[in-house]
Amino acid sequence: MFLLLTALAAADQAHEPTLESAPAPLPTIAVHWRKESGVLVIDAPAGEHLAPDASMGGWLDVNGRHLRVEGTGASFVDGVALLLPGEGPHTVQGELELSLCVDGGTSCRPVAVGFIGQVEGRRGQEWLAVHPPVRERVEEEEPVHHLLGPEQAFEMALADGKLVLLDFSTVWCPPCNQLAAEVLHNERPVLQDFHVVVLDADTPQSWGLKDQYSVGGYPTVVLADGEGKELDRMVGYPGQVEFEAWLAQAATGQLRSIQERMAETRSPEQSAALALRLKNAGRDQEALDLLEEPGVLDQVDGRIARFMLMEQMEDGQWLAEQAPERLLDWGWPVLGMDLRDAERHLFFGTASQAMLSAQPGLEVANLLYMQARLVPDPAVSQALSAAAAASLAGSLSGDPALDRAHWGFLSQLYQDAGQPEQALALMQQACSVYPHELTFFHATAGLMLKQERFDEGMPYAHAALALSYGDQRLRAAMRMAELQSGAGDTEQAIAVLEQELALVERPASDVDVRTHRYLLQAEEMLAELKKG
Repeated sequence: MFLLLTALAAADQAHEPTLESAPAPLPTIAVHWRKESGVLVIDAPAGEHLAPDASMGGWLDVNGRHLRVEGTGASFVDGVALLLPGEGPHTVQGELELSLCVDGGTSCRPVAVGFIGQVEGRRGQEWLAVHPPVRERVEEEEPVHHLLGPEQAFEMALADGKLVLLDFSTVWCPPCNQLAAEVLHNERPVLQDFHVVVLDADTPQSWGLKDQYSVGGYPTVVLADGEGKELDRMVGYPGQVEFEAWLAQAATGQLRSIQERMAETRSPEQSAALALRLKNAGRDQEALDLLEEPGVLDQVDGRIARFMLMEQMEDGQWLAEQAPERLLDWGWPVLGMDLRDAERHLFFGTASQAMLSAQPGLEVANLLYMQARLVPDPAVSQALSAAAAASLAGSLSGDPALDRAHWGFLSQLYQDAGQPEQALALMQQACSVYPHELTFFHATAGLMLKQERFDEGMPYAHAALALSYGDQRLRAAMRMAELQSGAGDTEQAIAVLEQELALVERPASDVDVRTHRYLLQAEEMLAELKKG
Protein backbone atom coordinates (compact mmCIF):
# COMPACT_ATOMS: atom_id res chain seq x y z
CA MET A 1 0.00 0.00 0.00
CA PHE A 2 1.06 3.60 -0.55
CA LEU A 3 2.69 5.45 2.31
CA LEU A 4 0.85 8.32 3.92
CA LEU A 5 2.56 11.70 3.60
CA THR A 6 2.04 13.44 6.92
CA ALA A 7 3.18 16.59 8.69
CA LEU A 8 5.72 19.06 7.44
CA ALA A 9 9.25 17.89 8.30
CA ALA A 10 11.12 19.79 10.97
CA ALA A 11 14.44 21.37 10.12
CA ASP A 12 17.34 18.90 10.44
CA GLN A 13 20.25 19.55 12.73
CA ALA A 14 23.58 20.66 11.24
CA HIS A 15 25.75 17.90 9.93
CA GLU A 16 28.83 18.10 7.76
CA PRO A 17 29.66 15.00 5.72
CA THR A 18 33.17 14.19 4.62
CA LEU A 19 34.36 12.37 1.49
CA GLU A 20 35.48 8.83 2.18
CA SER A 21 36.18 5.66 0.20
CA ALA A 22 33.47 4.25 -2.05
CA PRO A 23 30.36 3.42 0.04
CA ALA A 24 28.22 0.28 -0.07
CA PRO A 25 25.75 0.31 -2.96
CA LEU A 26 22.68 2.49 -2.57
CA PRO A 27 19.19 1.57 -3.72
CA THR A 28 17.92 3.05 -6.95
CA ILE A 29 14.93 5.37 -6.88
CA ALA A 30 12.51 6.18 -9.69
CA VAL A 31 9.34 8.21 -10.17
CA HIS A 32 6.48 6.75 -12.20
CA TRP A 33 3.65 9.16 -12.98
CA ARG A 34 0.53 9.64 -15.02
CA LYS A 35 -1.19 13.01 -15.08
CA GLU A 36 -1.09 14.38 -11.51
CA SER A 37 -0.54 11.07 -9.70
CA GLY A 38 2.94 9.70 -9.17
CA VAL A 39 4.76 7.01 -7.20
CA LEU A 40 8.30 7.12 -5.81
CA VAL A 41 9.63 3.55 -6.20
CA ILE A 42 12.64 2.19 -4.26
CA ASP A 43 14.58 -0.75 -5.72
CA ALA A 44 17.11 -2.45 -3.45
CA PRO A 45 20.57 -3.30 -4.83
CA ALA A 46 21.00 -6.74 -6.41
CA GLY A 47 20.83 -9.51 -3.81
CA GLU A 48 19.02 -7.42 -1.21
CA HIS A 49 15.45 -6.46 -0.29
CA LEU A 50 13.70 -4.00 1.99
CA ALA A 51 13.31 -5.42 5.51
CA PRO A 52 9.50 -5.79 5.72
CA ASP A 53 9.07 -5.21 9.48
CA ALA A 54 11.71 -2.49 10.01
CA SER A 55 10.63 1.12 10.63
CA MET A 56 11.71 3.40 7.82
CA GLY A 57 11.20 7.05 6.96
CA GLY A 58 12.62 10.41 6.04
CA TRP A 59 11.54 13.50 4.12
CA LEU A 60 10.35 14.23 0.63
CA ASP A 61 10.14 17.52 -1.22
CA VAL A 62 8.10 18.11 -4.39
CA ASN A 63 8.35 21.62 -5.83
CA GLY A 64 9.19 23.05 -2.42
CA ARG A 65 6.49 21.21 -0.46
CA HIS A 66 8.46 19.52 2.33
CA LEU A 67 6.79 16.43 3.83
CA ARG A 68 7.60 13.67 6.31
CA VAL A 69 7.50 10.04 5.10
CA GLU A 70 6.95 7.23 7.64
CA GLY A 71 6.23 3.53 7.44
CA THR A 72 7.68 0.01 7.47
CA GLY A 73 9.62 -1.82 4.81
CA ALA A 74 6.44 -3.61 3.73
CA SER A 75 4.68 -0.30 3.12
CA PHE A 76 7.61 0.94 1.03
CA VAL A 77 7.36 -2.00 -1.38
CA ASP A 78 4.51 -0.42 -3.35
CA GLY A 79 6.15 3.01 -3.29
CA VAL A 80 5.39 6.50 -1.99
CA ALA A 81 2.43 8.42 -3.40
CA LEU A 82 3.21 11.79 -5.00
CA LEU A 83 1.06 14.68 -6.15
CA LEU A 84 2.40 16.26 -9.35
CA PRO A 85 -0.04 19.01 -10.39
CA GLY A 86 0.31 20.22 -13.96
CA GLU A 87 2.83 19.12 -16.57
CA GLY A 88 5.82 20.39 -14.63
CA PRO A 89 8.69 20.37 -14.59
CA HIS A 90 8.57 19.02 -11.02
CA THR A 91 11.69 18.85 -8.86
CA VAL A 92 11.59 15.80 -6.58
CA GLN A 93 14.17 15.40 -3.82
CA GLY A 94 14.52 13.97 -0.34
CA GLU A 95 16.30 11.59 2.03
CA LEU A 96 15.22 8.21 3.40
CA GLU A 97 16.52 5.89 6.10
CA LEU A 98 15.93 2.27 5.11
CA SER A 99 16.90 -1.23 6.20
CA LEU A 100 18.14 -3.71 3.58
CA CYS A 101 18.49 -7.47 4.12
CA VAL A 102 20.38 -10.08 2.12
CA ASP A 103 18.10 -12.29 0.04
CA GLY A 104 17.77 -15.74 1.61
CA GLY A 105 19.77 -14.74 4.69
CA THR A 106 19.46 -13.00 8.04
CA SER A 107 22.06 -10.23 7.62
CA CYS A 108 20.64 -6.70 7.34
CA ARG A 109 22.14 -3.22 7.14
CA PRO A 110 20.81 0.29 7.70
CA VAL A 111 21.03 2.53 4.64
CA ALA A 112 20.48 6.27 4.31
CA VAL A 113 19.98 7.60 0.80
CA GLY A 114 19.42 11.05 -0.70
CA PHE A 115 17.88 11.62 -4.11
CA ILE A 116 17.02 14.44 -6.50
CA GLY A 117 15.70 14.78 -10.03
CA GLN A 118 13.20 16.41 -12.34
CA VAL A 119 10.09 14.99 -14.03
CA GLU A 120 7.81 16.60 -16.58
CA GLY A 121 5.04 15.77 -19.00
CA ARG A 122 1.74 13.99 -18.48
CA ARG A 123 3.16 10.51 -17.98
CA GLY A 124 6.48 8.70 -17.80
CA GLN A 125 9.18 7.10 -15.68
CA GLU A 126 12.42 8.75 -14.55
CA TRP A 127 15.29 7.51 -12.40
CA LEU A 128 16.47 10.02 -9.82
CA ALA A 129 20.10 10.76 -8.95
CA VAL A 130 20.93 9.08 -5.63
CA HIS A 131 23.68 10.09 -3.20
CA PRO A 132 24.68 9.61 0.43
CA PRO A 133 22.45 11.85 2.56
CA VAL A 134 23.25 15.29 3.86
CA ARG A 135 21.22 17.36 6.26
CA GLU A 136 20.91 21.07 5.67
CA ARG A 137 23.73 22.91 7.38
CA VAL A 138 22.97 26.22 9.06
CA GLU A 139 25.10 28.63 7.09
CA GLU A 140 27.00 31.25 9.06
CA GLU A 141 25.86 34.77 8.40
CA GLU A 142 28.05 36.33 5.75
CA PRO A 143 29.71 39.72 6.27
CA VAL A 144 27.45 42.65 5.49
CA HIS A 145 29.59 43.81 2.58
CA HIS A 146 28.81 40.60 0.70
CA LEU A 147 25.20 41.72 0.53
CA LEU A 148 26.00 44.93 -1.33
CA GLY A 149 24.67 45.49 -4.82
CA PRO A 150 26.86 47.26 -7.38
CA GLU A 151 24.98 50.57 -7.26
CA GLN A 152 25.10 50.72 -3.47
CA ALA A 153 28.79 49.80 -3.41
CA PHE A 154 29.70 52.55 -5.89
CA GLU A 155 27.66 55.11 -3.93
CA MET A 156 29.44 54.16 -0.71
CA ALA A 157 32.82 54.31 -2.43
CA LEU A 158 32.11 57.84 -3.67
CA ALA A 159 31.25 58.85 -0.10
CA ASP A 160 34.18 57.28 1.77
CA GLY A 161 36.89 56.98 -0.90
CA LYS A 162 37.28 53.22 -0.61
CA LEU A 163 37.60 50.98 -3.66
CA VAL A 164 34.93 48.61 -4.94
CA LEU A 165 35.92 44.96 -5.33
CA LEU A 166 33.80 43.29 -8.04
CA ASP A 167 34.06 39.51 -7.92
CA PHE A 168 32.71 37.91 -11.11
CA SER A 169 32.34 34.22 -10.27
CA THR A 170 30.11 31.16 -10.74
CA VAL A 171 29.02 28.35 -8.45
CA TRP A 172 30.62 25.68 -10.69
CA CYS A 173 34.02 27.40 -11.03
CA PRO A 174 36.70 25.72 -8.83
CA PRO A 175 39.02 28.73 -8.32
CA CYS A 176 35.96 30.90 -7.64
CA ASN A 177 35.01 28.55 -4.82
CA GLN A 178 38.55 28.59 -3.46
CA LEU A 179 38.64 32.39 -3.49
CA ALA A 180 35.28 32.50 -1.72
CA ALA A 181 36.29 29.99 0.96
CA GLU A 182 39.74 31.41 1.68
CA VAL A 183 39.07 35.14 1.43
CA LEU A 184 35.67 36.54 0.48
CA HIS A 185 33.47 34.46 2.80
CA ASN A 186 36.01 34.41 5.60
CA GLU A 187 35.87 38.05 6.76
CA ARG A 188 39.57 38.52 6.12
CA PRO A 189 40.84 41.81 7.65
CA VAL A 190 42.05 43.12 4.28
CA LEU A 191 38.44 43.21 3.02
CA GLN A 192 37.59 46.01 5.44
CA ASP A 193 39.27 48.44 3.04
CA PHE A 194 36.87 47.57 0.18
CA HIS A 195 33.20 47.49 -0.66
CA VAL A 196 32.79 43.90 -1.88
CA VAL A 197 30.26 42.91 -4.55
CA VAL A 198 29.93 39.24 -5.50
CA LEU A 199 28.33 38.84 -8.94
CA ASP A 200 26.91 35.50 -10.08
CA ALA A 201 28.13 35.48 -13.66
CA ASP A 202 25.50 32.92 -14.68
CA THR A 203 22.63 35.37 -14.17
CA PRO A 204 21.34 37.90 -16.71
CA GLN A 205 21.68 40.55 -13.99
CA SER A 206 25.46 40.34 -14.40
CA TRP A 207 25.45 41.03 -18.16
CA GLY A 208 25.80 44.79 -17.97
CA LEU A 209 28.87 44.82 -15.72
CA LYS A 210 30.45 41.83 -17.48
CA ASP A 211 30.17 43.71 -20.74
CA GLN A 212 31.34 47.01 -19.23
CA TYR A 213 34.49 45.45 -17.79
CA SER A 214 35.07 42.92 -20.64
CA VAL A 215 34.98 39.94 -18.31
CA GLY A 216 35.86 36.65 -19.98
CA GLY A 217 37.12 34.03 -17.52
CA TYR A 218 36.17 33.34 -13.92
CA PRO A 219 36.97 34.41 -11.36
CA THR A 220 37.72 37.92 -12.52
CA VAL A 221 38.16 40.39 -9.67
CA VAL A 222 38.03 44.05 -10.72
CA LEU A 223 39.11 46.91 -8.45
CA ALA A 224 37.32 50.15 -9.32
CA ASP A 225 36.79 53.56 -7.76
CA GLY A 226 33.42 55.08 -6.89
CA GLU A 227 32.91 56.29 -10.46
CA GLY A 228 33.48 52.79 -11.82
CA LYS A 229 36.93 53.52 -13.23
CA GLU A 230 39.05 50.36 -13.18
CA LEU A 231 42.27 50.43 -11.19
CA ASP A 232 43.36 46.85 -11.79
CA ARG A 233 42.05 43.31 -12.10
CA MET A 234 43.09 39.77 -11.30
CA VAL A 235 41.98 36.95 -13.60
CA GLY A 236 42.08 33.58 -11.89
CA TYR A 237 43.01 32.96 -8.29
CA PRO A 238 46.73 32.59 -7.48
CA GLY A 239 46.20 31.70 -3.82
CA GLN A 240 45.38 33.51 -0.60
CA VAL A 241 48.82 35.01 0.06
CA GLU A 242 49.28 36.55 -3.37
CA PHE A 243 45.65 37.69 -3.62
CA GLU A 244 45.69 39.43 -0.23
CA ALA A 245 49.07 41.01 -0.98
CA TRP A 246 47.52 42.47 -4.14
CA LEU A 247 44.59 43.85 -2.14
CA ALA A 248 46.94 45.29 0.47
CA GLN A 249 48.86 47.12 -2.26
CA ALA A 250 45.61 48.62 -3.54
CA ALA A 251 44.40 49.58 -0.06
CA THR A 252 47.63 51.41 0.77
CA GLY A 253 47.80 53.26 -2.56
CA GLN A 254 50.82 51.33 -3.82
CA LEU A 255 48.98 49.80 -6.76
CA ARG A 256 49.08 52.25 -9.63
CA SER A 257 46.31 52.11 -12.21
CA ILE A 258 46.96 50.97 -15.76
CA GLN A 259 46.27 54.49 -17.00
CA GLU A 260 48.84 55.92 -14.59
CA ARG A 261 51.42 53.36 -15.64
CA MET A 262 50.73 54.04 -19.32
CA ALA A 263 51.42 57.77 -18.81
CA GLU A 264 54.73 57.24 -17.00
CA THR A 265 58.24 56.82 -18.33
CA ARG A 266 59.02 53.13 -17.86
CA SER A 267 61.93 50.73 -17.90
CA PRO A 268 61.70 47.64 -20.13
CA GLU A 269 60.92 45.57 -17.02
CA GLN A 270 58.04 47.88 -16.07
CA SER A 271 56.68 47.85 -19.62
CA ALA A 272 56.78 44.06 -19.64
CA ALA A 273 54.82 43.88 -16.37
CA LEU A 274 52.33 46.41 -17.75
CA ALA A 275 51.91 44.41 -20.95
CA LEU A 276 51.00 41.37 -18.88
CA ARG A 277 48.48 43.44 -16.89
CA LEU A 278 46.94 44.69 -20.13
CA LYS A 279 46.69 41.16 -21.48
CA ASN A 280 44.93 40.03 -18.29
CA ALA A 281 42.56 43.00 -18.59
CA GLY A 282 41.55 41.92 -22.09
CA ARG A 283 43.31 44.88 -23.72
CA ASP A 284 45.26 42.72 -26.15
CA GLN A 285 46.22 45.27 -28.79
CA GLU A 286 47.60 47.68 -26.20
CA ALA A 287 49.62 44.83 -24.72
CA LEU A 288 51.03 43.94 -28.16
CA ASP A 289 51.95 47.60 -28.76
CA LEU A 290 53.97 47.67 -25.54
CA LEU A 291 55.79 44.50 -26.56
CA GLU A 292 57.25 46.46 -29.49
CA GLU A 293 59.22 48.69 -27.12
CA PRO A 294 62.98 48.02 -26.96
CA GLY A 295 64.04 45.41 -24.44
CA VAL A 296 60.53 44.33 -23.39
CA LEU A 297 60.82 40.86 -24.89
CA ASP A 298 64.04 40.36 -22.95
CA GLN A 299 61.88 40.31 -19.80
CA VAL A 300 60.02 37.23 -18.56
CA ASP A 301 56.71 39.07 -18.16
CA GLY A 302 56.98 40.35 -21.73
CA ARG A 303 57.56 36.88 -23.11
CA ILE A 304 54.71 35.45 -21.05
CA ALA A 305 52.37 38.16 -22.35
CA ARG A 306 53.28 37.46 -25.99
CA PHE A 307 53.15 33.68 -25.57
CA MET A 308 49.69 33.89 -24.00
CA LEU A 309 48.51 36.20 -26.79
CA MET A 310 50.14 34.60 -29.83
CA GLU A 311 51.20 31.07 -28.74
CA GLN A 312 54.42 31.16 -30.73
CA MET A 313 56.78 28.23 -30.11
CA GLU A 314 59.76 30.59 -30.10
CA ASP A 315 58.42 32.24 -26.94
CA GLY A 316 57.61 28.91 -25.30
CA GLN A 317 61.16 27.67 -25.88
CA TRP A 318 62.59 30.94 -24.52
CA LEU A 319 60.46 30.68 -21.39
CA ALA A 320 61.37 27.02 -20.89
CA GLU A 321 65.00 28.08 -20.68
CA GLN A 322 64.63 31.38 -18.82
CA ALA A 323 61.63 30.86 -16.51
CA PRO A 324 60.96 27.15 -15.84
CA GLU A 325 59.92 27.97 -12.25
CA ARG A 326 56.97 29.98 -13.63
CA LEU A 327 55.69 27.21 -15.89
CA LEU A 328 52.26 27.23 -14.19
CA ASP A 329 51.96 30.93 -15.14
CA TRP A 330 52.62 30.43 -18.85
CA GLY A 331 52.65 26.73 -19.77
CA TRP A 332 48.98 25.86 -20.23
CA PRO A 333 48.78 26.84 -23.94
CA VAL A 334 51.50 24.26 -24.60
CA LEU A 335 49.03 21.44 -23.94
CA GLY A 336 46.86 22.56 -26.85
CA MET A 337 49.70 22.92 -29.36
CA ASP A 338 50.78 20.43 -32.02
CA LEU A 339 54.19 19.51 -30.60
CA ARG A 340 57.10 17.64 -32.12
CA ASP A 341 58.82 14.97 -30.04
CA ALA A 342 61.70 17.31 -29.21
CA GLU A 343 59.29 19.97 -27.99
CA ARG A 344 57.40 17.46 -25.84
CA HIS A 345 60.70 16.40 -24.31
CA LEU A 346 61.66 20.05 -23.68
CA PHE A 347 58.47 20.96 -21.84
CA PHE A 348 58.41 17.66 -19.94
CA GLY A 349 61.86 18.55 -18.62
CA THR A 350 60.68 22.08 -17.83
CA ALA A 351 57.92 20.63 -15.65
CA SER A 352 60.53 18.51 -13.86
CA GLN A 353 62.57 21.64 -13.15
CA ALA A 354 59.51 23.51 -11.92
CA MET A 355 58.78 20.62 -9.56
CA LEU A 356 61.93 21.47 -7.57
CA SER A 357 60.40 24.69 -6.24
CA ALA A 358 56.69 23.73 -6.38
CA GLN A 359 54.51 23.48 -3.29
CA PRO A 360 53.23 19.96 -2.46
CA GLY A 361 49.59 19.40 -3.31
CA LEU A 362 47.95 21.40 -6.08
CA GLU A 363 51.12 22.83 -7.67
CA VAL A 364 52.81 19.42 -7.86
CA ALA A 365 49.55 17.85 -9.11
CA ASN A 366 49.29 20.47 -11.89
CA LEU A 367 52.86 19.85 -13.01
CA LEU A 368 52.38 16.08 -13.02
CA TYR A 369 49.16 16.60 -14.99
CA MET A 370 51.10 18.61 -17.56
CA GLN A 371 53.67 15.85 -17.85
CA ALA A 372 50.93 13.25 -18.25
CA ARG A 373 49.53 15.26 -21.16
CA LEU A 374 52.97 15.63 -22.76
CA VAL A 375 54.19 12.03 -22.62
CA PRO A 376 53.12 9.84 -25.58
CA ASP A 377 53.18 6.49 -23.71
CA PRO A 378 49.66 5.81 -22.30
CA ALA A 379 51.00 3.67 -19.45
CA VAL A 380 53.40 6.39 -18.32
CA SER A 381 50.66 8.99 -18.70
CA GLN A 382 48.38 6.94 -16.43
CA ALA A 383 51.13 6.55 -13.82
CA LEU A 384 51.78 10.30 -13.80
CA SER A 385 48.04 10.98 -13.44
CA ALA A 386 47.90 8.57 -10.50
CA ALA A 387 50.84 10.38 -8.88
CA ALA A 388 49.09 13.72 -9.45
CA ALA A 389 45.92 12.36 -7.84
CA ALA A 390 47.88 11.13 -4.83
CA SER A 391 49.56 14.53 -4.42
CA LEU A 392 46.29 16.42 -4.60
CA ALA A 393 44.28 13.99 -2.44
CA GLY A 394 46.98 14.09 0.24
CA SER A 395 46.72 17.87 0.50
CA LEU A 396 42.95 18.09 1.09
CA SER A 397 41.95 19.61 4.40
CA GLY A 398 38.76 17.67 5.10
CA ASP A 399 36.75 20.91 5.10
CA PRO A 400 34.29 20.74 2.16
CA ALA A 401 34.25 24.53 1.74
CA LEU A 402 38.03 24.57 1.22
CA ASP A 403 38.33 21.28 -0.67
CA ARG A 404 35.43 21.51 -3.12
CA ALA A 405 37.53 23.61 -5.51
CA HIS A 406 39.79 20.57 -6.02
CA TRP A 407 37.27 17.72 -6.24
CA GLY A 408 36.55 18.13 -9.93
CA PHE A 409 40.26 18.14 -10.85
CA LEU A 410 40.89 15.17 -8.56
CA SER A 411 38.07 13.26 -10.22
CA GLN A 412 39.58 14.00 -13.63
CA LEU A 413 42.97 12.76 -12.43
CA TYR A 414 41.40 9.50 -11.24
CA GLN A 415 39.73 9.13 -14.63
CA ASP A 416 43.03 9.81 -16.45
CA ALA A 417 44.77 7.33 -14.16
CA GLY A 418 42.46 4.55 -15.33
CA GLN A 419 40.39 4.60 -12.13
CA PRO A 420 36.91 5.57 -13.45
CA GLU A 421 35.01 4.07 -10.51
CA GLN A 422 37.07 6.09 -8.04
CA ALA A 423 36.43 9.22 -10.11
CA LEU A 424 32.71 8.48 -10.11
CA ALA A 425 32.58 7.69 -6.38
CA LEU A 426 34.22 11.03 -5.58
CA MET A 427 31.72 12.98 -7.66
CA GLN A 428 28.74 11.06 -6.28
CA GLN A 429 29.83 11.77 -2.72
CA ALA A 430 30.41 15.41 -3.66
CA CYS A 431 26.74 15.48 -4.75
CA SER A 432 25.82 14.54 -1.19
CA VAL A 433 27.79 17.46 0.26
CA TYR A 434 26.26 20.01 -2.13
CA PRO A 435 22.92 18.46 -3.14
CA HIS A 436 21.15 21.73 -3.91
CA GLU A 437 23.36 23.08 -6.72
CA LEU A 438 24.12 21.70 -10.15
CA THR A 439 27.94 21.56 -9.93
CA PHE A 440 28.63 17.94 -9.06
CA PHE A 441 25.48 16.48 -10.59
CA HIS A 442 26.57 18.07 -13.89
CA ALA A 443 30.10 16.72 -13.43
CA THR A 444 28.84 13.22 -12.58
CA ALA A 445 26.67 13.21 -15.69
CA GLY A 446 29.77 14.23 -17.65
CA LEU A 447 31.74 11.30 -16.25
CA MET A 448 28.92 8.93 -17.16
CA LEU A 449 28.95 10.41 -20.66
CA LYS A 450 32.71 9.79 -21.03
CA GLN A 451 32.23 6.22 -19.86
CA GLU A 452 29.28 5.79 -22.27
CA ARG A 453 26.99 4.91 -19.37
CA PHE A 454 24.22 6.98 -20.88
CA ASP A 455 21.20 5.65 -18.99
CA GLU A 456 23.01 5.78 -15.65
CA GLY A 457 24.02 9.37 -16.29
CA MET A 458 20.49 10.53 -17.06
CA PRO A 459 19.32 11.01 -13.44
CA TYR A 460 22.32 13.21 -12.72
CA ALA A 461 21.67 15.26 -15.84
CA HIS A 462 18.04 15.68 -14.77
CA ALA A 463 19.18 16.79 -11.32
CA ALA A 464 21.60 19.31 -12.84
CA LEU A 465 18.87 20.71 -15.08
CA ALA A 466 16.45 20.93 -12.16
CA LEU A 467 18.97 22.94 -10.14
CA SER A 468 20.23 25.18 -12.95
CA TYR A 469 19.46 28.78 -13.90
CA GLY A 470 20.74 31.39 -16.36
CA ASP A 471 23.68 30.25 -18.46
CA GLN A 472 23.79 27.03 -16.45
CA ARG A 473 20.54 25.84 -18.00
CA LEU A 474 22.02 25.85 -21.48
CA ARG A 475 25.06 23.88 -20.31
CA ALA A 476 22.86 21.45 -18.38
CA ALA A 477 20.49 21.04 -21.35
CA MET A 478 23.40 20.27 -23.68
CA ARG A 479 24.74 17.63 -21.26
CA MET A 480 21.26 16.10 -21.07
CA ALA A 481 20.97 16.07 -24.87
CA GLU A 482 24.38 14.40 -25.23
CA LEU A 483 23.34 11.59 -22.89
CA GLN A 484 19.96 11.16 -24.56
CA SER A 485 21.56 11.10 -28.00
CA GLY A 486 24.13 8.57 -26.79
CA ALA A 487 21.31 6.38 -25.49
CA GLY A 488 19.65 6.54 -28.92
CA ASP A 489 16.81 8.89 -27.95
CA THR A 490 17.52 11.65 -30.46
CA GLU A 491 13.91 12.82 -30.46
CA GLN A 492 14.00 13.60 -26.75
CA ALA A 493 17.42 15.27 -27.06
CA ILE A 494 15.99 17.59 -29.71
CA ALA A 495 12.97 18.35 -27.51
CA VAL A 496 15.15 19.32 -24.52
CA LEU A 497 17.29 21.72 -26.56
CA GLU A 498 14.30 23.25 -28.32
CA GLN A 499 12.55 23.87 -25.01
CA GLU A 500 15.55 25.52 -23.33
CA LEU A 501 16.41 27.63 -26.38
CA ALA A 502 12.82 28.86 -26.48
CA LEU A 503 12.84 29.83 -22.81
CA VAL A 504 16.34 31.27 -22.39
CA GLU A 505 16.72 35.01 -21.83
CA ARG A 506 18.94 36.32 -24.63
CA PRO A 507 21.36 39.23 -24.27
CA ALA A 508 21.44 42.00 -26.85
CA SER A 509 23.78 41.24 -29.73
CA ASP A 510 26.15 44.08 -28.79
CA VAL A 511 26.59 42.84 -25.18
CA ASP A 512 29.84 40.88 -24.93
CA VAL A 513 29.03 37.92 -22.64
CA ARG A 514 29.53 34.15 -22.75
CA THR A 515 25.80 33.55 -23.16
CA HIS A 516 26.20 34.12 -26.92
CA ARG A 517 28.73 31.28 -27.05
CA TYR A 518 26.46 28.90 -25.12
CA LEU A 519 23.52 29.80 -27.36
CA LEU A 520 25.60 29.13 -30.47
CA GLN A 521 26.81 25.78 -29.12
CA ALA A 522 23.28 24.71 -28.23
CA GLU A 523 21.93 25.80 -31.63
CA GLU A 524 24.72 23.97 -33.46
CA MET A 525 24.09 20.82 -31.40
CA LEU A 526 20.37 21.04 -32.19
CA ALA A 527 21.07 21.43 -35.90
CA GLU A 528 23.38 18.39 -35.88
CA LEU A 529 20.79 16.27 -34.07
CA LYS A 530 18.10 17.26 -36.57
CA LYS A 531 20.36 16.33 -39.48
CA GLY A 532 20.47 12.83 -38.01
